[in-house]
Amino acid sequence: MKKKSIASTALAKIFFTMFLIALWMPAAHAANTASTVSALSVSPDPFYTSIPGVSPLPTATLSYTLQKGGYASAMVTEQIKDAEGNVVYYWGSDIAEDTKAGADGVVTLAWDGKANTGIKSGEYVSTGTYTFYVKSHVATDPDSEETKTFKVEKTIVPSINLFSTAPAIYYTGSGNYTLNYVLAVGSGNMPIVHLTINGPKNNSAKDVIITDDTKTQDGSYAITWDGKINNTPAPAGDYSFKLNATNSVNGNTTYSTDITGTFKVSNNEQPSPVISNVASDPTTFDNNNESIDLNYTLGNSVGLTTINAAIYESTDLTKTVQSWQFTSQASGSNTITWDGKNKDEILVEEGNYIFKVWGTDGNFTLVPQQSSFTISTDAPVVDEEKCAGFSDVSATDPDCDEIKYVKSLGAMTGNSDGTFAPDDILQRDQIAKIVLETFGLFNKQNDYCLGVPAFPDVLETEWSYQYICRGKLLEMITGYVSGADKGFYRPARTVNRVEFLALLLRNLDETMPPDTSTSYVDVEAGTWYSGYAKYSKDNSLFTGSKLNPTNFVSRREVAEIIYKLHLKGKI
Repeated sequence: MKKKSIASTALAKIFFTMFLIALWMPAAHAANTASTVSALSVSPDPFYTSIPGVSPLPTATLSYTLQKGGYASAMVTEQIKDAEGNVVYYWGSDIAEDTKAGADGVVTLAWDGKANTGIKSGEYVSTGTYTFYVKSHVATDPDSEETKTFKVEKTIVPSINLFSTAPAIYYTGSGNYTLNYVLAVGSGNMPIVHLTINGPKNNSAKDVIITDDTKTQDGSYAITWDGKINNTPAPAGDYSFKLNATNSVNGNTTYSTDITGTFKVSNNEQPSPVISNVASDPTTFDNNNESIDLNYTLGNSVGLTTINAAIYESTDLTKTVQSWQFTSQASGSNTITWDGKNKDEILVEEGNYIFKVWGTDGNFTLVPQQSSFTISTDAPVVDEEKCAGFSDVSATDPDCDEIKYVKSLGAMTGNSDGTFAPDDILQRDQIAKIVLETFGLFNKQNDYCLGVPAFPDVLETEWSYQYICRGKLLEMITGYVSGADKGFYRPARTVNRVEFLALLLRNLDETMPPDTSTSYVDVEAGTWYSGYAKYSKDNSLFTGSKLNPTNFVSRREVAEIIYKLHLKGKI
């Protein structure tokens, strides 16, 4: 009986101890809480993944605050996702989660801008908006997750180019030495243009002059030197200049390519600029099927001459038939191509006309010069074997109807030699003109630029100047929005199929299919032109299973597609 009492007592102690443990465990668990993540940050924002000339390459700093809720560790997911929600980078040993132990507080991470998962692992991610995503959890408590969006950009260095020819001679009595330039600021927010002028090496005075000019946006500007060294007029001699631009990207300096040149400083008086060689080519022309080149030469200009040109009826020099004005012209030969139409876009009548040129340059008034030419409106002999009067297109050409149509619109009127050149590749400025004329969106009487170029590389003296201004006003033309050409239009660059489709189809009164569309086998869904490609496929603009997006478009192809849209009632 005594042994049984001892055993019973021991057993009772065991059950009592287990009871106390059972009571303690919920109490201990209740002391802990769910883990949390908060205060996500990314610096810098935007983050530039690579900065030319900077070593080591920059890294982004990402941080967040982790509270583990009293637990010894928490499972944490740390990721960077692209705009579509795809994980491009993760920290830890697993893409899903990683164990975080240690004290609560701020967790700091570094990222070099490259992906570490997916098919582009090891490469810099594309420019765009990304999300810093953090999630934590412990035991069976609810997850805690937070996000922070930020931008990733690739550095574009500033670009600077001369807007007009640098003056070859600087006359110290004629004001400042001026360089007109076009600036694309690139990435960053502190663009500074630097002008360095080196004088004669045998000059005892300081021979290096530096001018800094701060700008805030892309555009056309002028930078000047007052012709003095240490407040003393510069001596005559041979000088050189260097023009460049810098910008600050996250505390690092980026540099443009240097523009250099030479010029002479003269203490003599500047000779008066002169106009010469005013003439037309041909001297007699038929404005039904031709255009005329009006030529003149400008001499002794330091690059700031304003030129006015006009056509008058020979019997009435007070009546302006057509006129032009060009600013900041330098010495050299110049040509104006005239289509034989007056300011009301009507072909002028046959007769004799005067081409007159005059202008100003600072205190100088240029002596006007003029020449005469004749317009004959006699109906030309039309070769019935030719299409639309073009000497290089047969009337039996399978695209003759298409070519006739675009000519009737004034969109594609051919070349001055009477050819259509159906297989020639088109440029960006030509396409802009063709599309605007196709939809009747251009009036030569209007000034669409109002003295401000649409893009810094489209000059006032170019035939496409007003067309490109008009296209930009209509948001048909955007220019380049990224890369080395950001902010520019590059009018002489050839046009590929998708660029042509974009400019053309933006003018239709229809909503384009979404960029997620699939169409041709060589067009990937999600590209910027996927919607235009889908429209082209559905309407048989470019036929076949492939679009060949990077193929350049010919004049014949453009005529075919415009005519197809016409037959469908869309033009």
